[in-house]
Amino acid sequence: MGEDGRFLGWFVTLGEILFAVVLGASLIEFNEFLFPPVVSSLSFWALIVVYVAVITSWIGWHKSTSKYPYTDTILGMTRAVVDGLIIVLYVALLYFGSRVEASLMEYLWAFFGVFLLYGISGGLRQRETHDPRASQLPLIVIHGAAMLFLVGIYKILLLQVSQLPTAACGAFVLLPLLIMLSFRYFREWRKQLAWSAPHVLAIDVDGVLVEQVIPVLQKLKREMNIELNKSDITNWEYPFNKTNIKIEIERAEREEEFVRKMQPIGGAVEASRALSESGRFDIVVATSREACTDDWTCEWLNNHGISYNKFINTRSTGKSLSGVDILIDDHIKNIEDFIRHGPPGRQAILFAQPWNQDINTISDLLVSGKVKIAHSWQTVLALLGCGSSEAKLIKKDIQKSESQDEISQDYFSLQALSCFFASFLFLRGSILSPEGASLFLQELYIPSAVAFLVLSFFFIIAAFSTQLQRAAKHILKVVALPISIASMASIIVTWVDGIAGMTAPGFWFEVFFWAGFVLILIYGGYFIYSSWRYARISKTKR
Repeated sequence: MGEDGRFLGWFVTLGEILFAVVLGASLIEFNEFLFPPVVSSLSFWALIVVYVAVITSWIGWHKSTSKYPYTDTILGMTRAVVDGLIIVLYVALLYFGSRVEASLMEYLWAFFGVFLLYGISGGLRQRETHDPRASQLPLIVIHGAAMLFLVGIYKILLLQVSQLPTAACGAFVLLPLLIMLSFRYFREWRKQLAWSAPHVLAIDVDGVLVEQVIPVLQKLKREMNIELNKSDITNWEYPFNKTNIKIEIERAEREEEFVRKMQPIGGAVEASRALSESGRFDIVVATSREACTDDWTCEWLNNHGISYNKFINTRSTGKSLSGVDILIDDHIKNIEDFIRHGPPGRQAILFAQPWNQDINTISDLLVSGKVKIAHSWQTVLALLGCGSSEAKLIKKDIQKSESQDEISQDYFSLQALSCFFASFLFLRGSILSPEGASLFLQELYIPSAVAFLVLSFFFIIAAFSTQLQRAAKHILKVVALPISIASMASIIVTWVDGIAGMTAPGFWFEVFFWAGFVLILIYGGYFIYSSWRYARISKTKR
């Protein structure tokens, strides 16, 4: 065990050896499929899928353990055990892949198990390191859900058809590869495929990432009975009662609890993630707070999910910032020092606040284009060329964060659609015989259909009425999961029954099959995405 308390280096070495042994032994064991390649065999393609999954996982695991080594704690040891189980599951996948014609269901379940263990390991890594960036859990959940959905579709088809065509089985063999490659792309490869080396981007804390003035003004009102609005602070040293706003901010930030409770500026969290995920920027958080607040500031950044690569305190050195290409700051003097005292080619963004409206001292820099002004994080993204999609996302998230009770309209609209499908499921059950719809007791069909229909109208109204959104939010805490299950069941049951009712498969069978399949994919994927965004926005508000 090293001086920093990290241990289990032996486990990393052992894991690498096990990966190599598993791959080497499988090449010998399954040589009849691989040498020469038997491309007409499903087992050959299944093994190729597993090999790609194992190799990419090996590389990803090595990078992860290099950046977040196992620690000598219960969480660290548990994470090591879970990662070991992933290797065991890959061994099982190789076995199922070698006989996939008879073990396709086990093959699919094993891939879902991999994502399940990814999620457990990622959650443990976040808890172990106290760093929310240590794992991308939403990404794991989305791809794990896609894998589980694939298992469900295969199971439903087996209930309707005793033997699937070889082409259909081949599709189910290859689809896990598509899901795995998608996961790796969004987790790692997208950043690595950036065309140019990343720029070093420095971002100030107070007034750019953190809303510091409003809580200080609230504190002054409680303690000194001074009433001021943020718009009144037209100078960084705005005077009142023998003190000024700068002194009061620094005094307040010496209190740990005050720092912990400060809120991010609207869109800052999402924008930092968009900038980081673009792969074009190495983000440096640069603050001139007193050095005694550094630990609290870093903890605040991590707790709120701000994406960054490095943290520095510039109180004693100023913000000339050697090695930095772009600075985002709300202090005109910092912007001026950065541009005028640095190498040519630097750029800066002045984050507009009431105290930096006098721009005479940097008018020449504005004319030359070296300095630009941003009134929101949406504008920052546009200026940095992150694209309209990220800017639109931030614009929506800023609008959502303006009120604690405001939730995305698309989420409520989707819940309304879910309730309508659920109502359809119960109504359908009341029409069919009990044998045709045996999911629920027959006497509950009509009341349940009416209840879900009422909820559907309620959520549609709530999507456009902020007054109803608080009640809708509390209702969704209880019924969101049952609604989603019931609505998906409605679509899938209707789709499967429609397929089963076609006695002679032909052109219309193919049209109905693939149209339903695409509808289920779109609806399921959009539901997962919308729910994830709602959870992320709610977490940011807290």
